[in-house]
Amino acid sequence: QLYRVGMDEFPDSLVLRFNLVRTALHFGRPRDQSAALKLAGETLDKPAEIWQVDPLGDVFPWDFFNTFFNYRSYFDRVTEHFTRGTDVRGSLVRLLLASLHYYRGHYSESLEDLKKAMELDPEFPFYRLSYAQHLLRRGRPEDYGAAGDLLIPLAENSMLFKEAFRL
Repeated sequence: QLYRVGMDEFPDSLVLRFNLVRTALHFGRPRDQSAALKLAGETLDKPAEIWQVDPLGDVFPWDFFNTFFNYRSYFDRVTEHFTRGTDVRGSLVRLLLASLHYYRGHYSESLEDLKKAMELDPEFPFYRLSYAQHLLRRGRPEDYGAAGDLLIPLAENSMLFKEAFRL
């Protein structure tokens, strides 16, 4: 409820929307989860340029369902902003939108959303692994080569080497 009140006051705050979606998906009732997925979709349907992100915005940290959001890169960008004065708004927006695509893809098994998450945040290995898993599950002939192209670098040089090698 707190996030909904905040969104009424600050409708362009991407961090408020993001936190609401995450909280509802992980801790909400089925109707809350449905509403969160709808909100994620509405958010993703709007141009990235409209979203407001303040580097001081309180995004849940790395230990809050850490495979769904690249908090490390988010925090690195925020640190870069405060230590070097770098404008990081665009990269923060991309990281948040990547995670929203991943959530929607995770819950709907949408390959398009999983791929978009990976494209918006190519550094985050969990997005690449999930997209590769879904390609393999779909099992079209062209999917195997695409999945292999994603899995080989993960198996060679990532913290997900064991999972990627197994696949």
